Amino acid sequence: MKDINLENGDTIKVNFETGEVKNLTKDKASTIAPFSEVQLEIYNNDGLF
Repeated sequence: MKDINLENGDTIKVNFETGEVKNLTKDKASTIAPFSEVQLEIYNNDGLF
């Protein structure tokens, strides 16, 4: 996360499908591993039952 200079108090936006992470406070972006289909399904259904 060094690419986006993430610090306490920054606002971020994460796209779990693409893996894009944006630091909205500093207008910087980076990429992480996107969620797999199974992870997205769990996330979209509010977690495990």
